[in-house]
This record gives sequence, structure tokens and C-alpha cells, in this order.
Amino acid sequence: MILWAAFSVALCGLLSIHIRAEVVNSFNGCSDFFYKNEEPSGFDQNAIKICQKLRNRYFYATLYSTYHRIPLYSAYKFDYHCRKNKEARPSGNWCIEPQLSGYMVDYMDSENKYQSNSIKNSQAINADYARSGYDRGHLSPNSFQCNEGREVTFTLTNSAPMVGRFNRVHWRKWESAVRKLLEKQDPSGTAYLVTGTVPASNNRIPRQSTLNQDQQDLNRVTVPSHVWTAVCYYNEIKRDKSFSFGFIGENDQDGSIGFKTIPQLTQDLSEKYSSTSLRIFRDECIFLNTECETQSLYSGIQLSLPCFLFSRSSKPNDELRRKRRQISQEVVCRLLPENPGGCTTSCLYDEEEDEDDYDDFTGAITNYCSSTYSDLTANGQKCLKGYTCGKHGSDYYWCYTSGSWDYCSPPLPAGLTKSGKPCSVRRNCAEYGESYFWCETNGGKAEHCCRRADRFSAVNGRTCTSDSPCNYYGYNYLWCYTTDGTWDYCCTS
Repeated sequence: MILWAAFSVALCGLLSIHIRAEVVNSFNGCSDFFYKNEEPSGFDQNAIKICQKLRNRYFYATLYSTYHRIPLYSAYKFDYHCRKNKEARPSGNWCIEPQLSGYMVDYMDSENKYQSNSIKNSQAINADYARSGYDRGHLSPNSFQCNEGREVTFTLTNSAPMVGRFNRVHWRKWESAVRKLLEKQDPSGTAYLVTGTVPASNNRIPRQSTLNQDQQDLNRVTVPSHVWTAVCYYNEIKRDKSFSFGFIGENDQDGSIGFKTIPQLTQDLSEKYSSTSLRIFRDECIFLNTECETQSLYSGIQLSLPCFLFSRSSKPNDELRRKRRQISQEVVCRLLPENPGGCTTSCLYDEEEDEDDYDDFTGAITNYCSSTYSDLTANGQKCLKGYTCGKHGSDYYWCYTSGSWDYCSPPLPAGLTKSGKPCSVRRNCAEYGESYFWCETNGGKAEHCCRRADRFSAVNGRTCTSDSPCNYYGYNYLWCYTTDGTWDYCCTS
């Protein structure tokens, strides 16, 4: 979904003569992208069906909401010929779908060829995303296609507004992990995937604060509250190798993403959509070995998230250390939810270990856990906003909570100072009661900081816009335009 670097600026205009995105009454022509040729059901009945096509070949299918001006889902298959595919991203505008606006043109095209007012009545245009602070996030990923198949994914009918950090960091890790998992499967089987959105009830772009537009140009495109993916790998010859799973994430900076079975994901979406008939796959894509296979998937989908084992205390004993080293590669990664049901500790940190990583313990078995739980205290409370977990002058780690204070485990030193030095884990980047963000370096020096060491974090807790990553831009200091409509210093290019 975050797919870098380098087609032509005129990609849409050059290729539109060949790229056909057929608006259809039925998915019959591209039903091959659905498990057992059955499309998902229970979504908006008024949404438009599109078979995304290039040079007489279909590449994926999309259900598009003209009310929200985003796709509700795109269904696609994993292409095993793309095992060594490199991600790529065009610069310039993405294509629009003229048929959605009443034009008798059966291919995606550049919006510059049409009257803007007629096009934007029923779909998003590139100007909706400009300086909005949101990415044009793929549903059918560019990285899951090969060669010409990539071209078809760069259409606004296949994109929705996604928070930059969610799209480029959190969601990208999951996409990459799924891709690596599917690459290991027998290509005699077929991997069916559906990626979708949950439209928010009251969150739309563009907003008045980001663009100086007429009122009719504001609040046109719905920002999804959640993004989800369902995976069904089916092998007709080796049915015992078939499996399914899903995951869903909140479209925000923290990007909490949870692993689910297909029935669990279906139930979750049914509640979010208020639908009693929602279904993603026929028969939920459940197989006799689903429970056992799903357990192994937790391990196979390792998202490069740091996870290890701790005991009930804040220090692991020797036996647990020994067990951890023995089973860390085979242990089931449960990708625990925000309130870890089975854990008796929050995700804890041990700086005396060789690896700076996180652990929790259920009292019986080893569980992987996400480093986001370092925001939780030892008693499961949230650290107060503006105060990260740190030593703060003490010889132990703690943070303020809504009621008082509690012991905690620090996050990895993700912050970066304005001068490019990493923030110390003992006092990471936060406000600490000030009107600006600061941290201490490993040398003990206090400096202004960016909360994360990437090109889209600015100082003072701000975020660089997607089209203005941190750089010098002709000056002798790093800066970027920020999503609140102004600019600020940043920390790395």
C-alpha cells in the first residue's frame, strides 16, 4: 500500500487508452477474484461494481460507494509470478473512472480531460487529497501485482484516505507479512483476498482548515474508521494446506491492528456496518484444519514486531530466559488486542537483555505481544497523554496515570532530536508539561524532538503532509509542511 518510487508523472494519461475499468451490473465477468466465484454480501446495495481491466485482462474487482466516494472493498488474488516483485509508485495524479459520472468511456482516465464539476459529483478527485494530511491508500495493493498489473491499482476507485503513518508503517508491515506468508505456499493453490474499509460516520475531507475552498468542495470524501483484509488460501489438490484468516486496523496514527479468524472478522464488520447479512467468503472459507492452521499462521505472519517472554515480575528468571531462547522461533504470535485477555502483565521491557524487546506472560505459556503495550502500566492503566514511560529522575521506570502514577516499561527509543540524535529510552519524546516536545539524548542533553524517526514526523508532535516529507527544500535546515496547514522543523530526510 505504501509503494515507492517511480513511474512517469503522466502515468494515468499515457496508459488510460489501454486500462479499462468496466462499471458493470454484475461481477460475472470478473467473478474469478472471489472465492468459489461468490462476491461478498451485506454491504451497501447501492454501491457500484467495477471490474478493473487492462488490455483485455481483469486484475481485480471493486465495490465503490459514490456516496462516500471511496471503495468499500477490492477483491484480488495473489500472483505467484510476482514473488520477486519490487514495489513501485508513480508520481503525479491517479486515474478517475469517467463511467461513474455518466461518460460513455469504459476505461479509467485522467481527470484533466473532463469537467471537474461533473466528475466530482460521484467520485473522489485528486484535489480532495491535496494537503489533506491523508494518503491515497491502496485497497488492492500495488505490490501484489506484476508489471502491467501495477498500473491498474493507481486509480481513485481503488483508494481511500488513510492516515500516513497507518498506511506507510503499520498497514504496510501487515501487507508485507501476508505477502511473505503467501509466497511460501504451494502455487497450485489460489489465495483470494478482499481488502475493505469501514466508512466513518462523521469524518470527511477536504476540510476548511486544510484548503481554502468553496463550501461545496468540502467534506466530500469519507475517511474510513477501519481498514480490513480477509485472506482465503484454497488448494483443491492439497486441501489440508488450505487456510483462512483476517485482520482489521484502526485508521489512525497508532494503527492498532488485530488478527482474527474469518468468522470473527465477519462478526466485527457486521456490527460496524449494522448488517445482519454481511459475508466475506462463502462458507467463511473454513476448513477442517482451520483451528490448527490458524495457530501456525500466528507464527508465520511475524510482522517484525518485537516480542518475547517475561514472567509476572518485571525481571525474567533464568528458567524463563532459557525457555525463551529455545522456543522463540516456534512460539505462537497471538497479536494480542488492546486489552490482552490472557496476559497477567503488560508488555514489559528489559534493557539488560541482549535485545531491546518486549514480553508478556500468561502464567502458563509464552505469548508474543506488541510494543504498543509499553503505553500500559504494570496494572494495565494507560500512561497519561503527554508523559511517556521513563525514569524521570528515579531509578525505575514509571509514568503518570489518570489517577496517580504506576510502574511501566519504556518504548523503544523511537524519537529523534532536531539535530538527528536518537532520544533516550529513559526520557523519550513528549511534552512533559511544556508547550513543545522534547527528550533527552543518551548523553543526557535535552533537545526539541520529533516523536518518530521518519520523514513524516515534525517537531511539536506535528505530522508532515504526504506530499511534503521532511527535507531541506533549498534551506539550510530540515522542514516540511504539516497537516494542520502550516509548517515546522523536522528531524530526518
